[in-house]
Amino acid sequence: MVLPLHGWETSCRSRSTEAKNLTDVGHTKFSEIPGATLATQNQINRFQFIPTSCMLCESSEADEHYVITKFKQGDLHFIKCRTCGTVYQNPMPDQESMREFYNSQNFFNCTTTSDELTGYRDYDGEEYTRRKNAEKRLAELESLYPPGRRLRILKVACGYGALVQLAREKGHQADGIDFSDVMFAGAQERGLELIHADFLKYDFGEEQFDVVVLYGAINNFLRPLDVAAKALAILAPGGFYVVNHVWPGSMPEILLRSHYWIYRPPIIGLYPKRAFQQYHVQVGFEHHCSKYDVQYLTCDKLFGYLQIRPLLTAVDKLGLSRRGFTIPIPGYAREFFRKPD
Repeated sequence: MVLPLHGWETSCRSRSTEAKNLTDVGHTKFSEIPGATLATQNQINRFQFIPTSCMLCESSEADEHYVITKFKQGDLHFIKCRTCGTVYQNPMPDQESMREFYNSQNFFNCTTTSDELTGYRDYDGEEYTRRKNAEKRLAELESLYPPGRRLRILKVACGYGALVQLAREKGHQADGIDFSDVMFAGAQERGLELIHADFLKYDFGEEQFDVVVLYGAINNFLRPLDVAAKALAILAPGGFYVVNHVWPGSMPEILLRSHYWIYRPPIIGLYPKRAFQQYHVQVGFEHHCSKYDVQYLTCDKLFGYLQIRPLLTAVDKLGLSRRGFTIPIPGYAREFFRKPD
């Protein structure tokens, strides 16, 4: 089945002790980072919403999916596209609302109550898990090429730069780009120089990359195919665009419905796997392969996002909050797209 394109190209846009040691090494916390002003720490960050169409196929034909009224950013209206099955916010937050959100306390440090879980429960506290996941992800990227090859890697929405730092330590030429003032300041405080800019607007000149990586963020971009087109433009022939995403209708959503933690203010769209693959092929990529997303998690992160508060309390009392394990994440896919030679 070939899905309609609808003119996307013209649209805009080790264990608990080890974990504790890594997160308590004197790094500045959110409230101490220069980019995190008093205003951003305390603001509600109420969104401004704008009407939109489907992020993949541009169709306006859709049915109501969920209306969620518990967030202070505003009521969220998720609808389901009749053409490709994408579930997306309409109206959706505008670009300035998203920019402010990524510099706010709402994004970096949420409480464990479900009505306030808008972003990360504790971004700084999760640095250990990001490092562990970066190790596995970098090894996977290296496996795409002959052993020993020095890769040119770009990490989009890189945060504090855990993967970038690890790649540089392994001898690769790696850059990261993020438009969040706080993320950029946090990376600098950790000794990393990254690109502080909007990926879609930044001019990379003649630079070409072997791999462009986007983990844990494509569902937050207003136009994912614009991101794909930009990645395609800056990849060297034969290079890879690696992106993970959340799809609708997964087991967690079937069980939790509108209470599924993914349905929150910064999530713009959830993309069916087949449609996501086919529209990227229409952009110009070859679809290389698809895998279930596998991540390293700690007990407090897993039960915190699932909002299982009795288990959170139990693991905390037993001293198991930072105990970690690697599991496949239901509802998450990892896609590998290749630029033709």
